[in-house]
Amino acid sequence: VDLDGDGQSKALLLRLREEAAETSLRPLIRSRRLFPEQASLSLVAVSLPEGVVRWERAFSFAPKWQAYELKNRRRRYHSIAYLDGDVRPEVILSGGRRTLPGGSRLGLEVLDGPSGSNRWHRLLWARDYFGSQWNLDQFIVGPDLDGDGQHEVYTAWDGYDEAAGKHGLFVGPLSGATGAVLWRTHHAGLGTAFSLAW
Repeated sequence: VDLDGDGQSKALLLRLREEAAETSLRPLIRSRRLFPEQASLSLVAVSLPEGVVRWERAFSFAPKWQAYELKNRRRRYHSIAYLDGDVRPEVILSGGRRTLPGGSRLGLEVLDGPSGSNRWHRLLWARDYFGSQWNLDQFIVGPDLDGDGQHEVYTAWDGYDEAAGKHGLFVGPLSGATGAVLWRTHHAGLGTAFSLAW
């Protein structure tokens, strides 16, 4: 895909890294509630045919002993989309983080295609225990609902809404421009969304 409109193709690759912190950094890691040995999943943009790395963005993190979950090929972690209508696409990432006290955070972010810089990030699910969620079940691009000229990102995930005290399937669009939740529906008793179409 041509991420910057220069007519040259770029490849997007998923890279898994497993890291262990130096002993001197462990107090700092604990203060951030991260694991001293963790795995991270990154999306890497590479220029073709020369193979030069344009940018790299880490977006999903887990303790090292759960690195196998980040290798699950059935999960959909990224998508290329044209949200704002120009010739340069955006990159949508779905990922999360595990924290030391046993919590899980799940979100969606949109990156600028040419630079890999963050346009917006939206936390969608947070829980104080390790659940089975690693990323959103489904996310697709759909029509502009709020009239700002940008397509929205439609999402579906099985989870728990702590504020509402509800578990089940959640479906709703996020603003393609800002990541704001436009609306959300809850379907109690339903689980994983296996498809989402527009």
